[in-house]
Amino acid sequence: MEAMASEGLVSPADAGHCNGDQLKGCGNRGMEMHVSLPSKAIRKGKDGRFGSGEFPHDRETNGHACPAGRTLFLSGSTYMGRGKRYLVYRPDARVCGSCP
Repeated sequence: MEAMASEGLVSPADAGHCNGDQLKGCGNRGMEMHVSLPSKAIRKGKDGRFGSGEFPHDRETNGHACPAGRTLFLSGSTYMGRGKRYLVYRPDARVCGSCP
């Protein structure tokens, strides 16, 4: 911004610049950055577990569909981790308790 003598800046950036702290700092200084998510930011399953991309959001129920076709509902609980607030979704234990 100083080099361009501009009050605000709108700019694209490559995925290597996708760092929450850096982007927040840009926003605090009046910059608008457009950054694509790096592929490593998309959570993937490990050890045979499902990845987060396999639980799409269902707008009608405001839940997430699991790979078995069941719906996970918002539990009302939240937790903080690494400076972010996370919502907790839970399955119906009576139906999902025996699901592999």
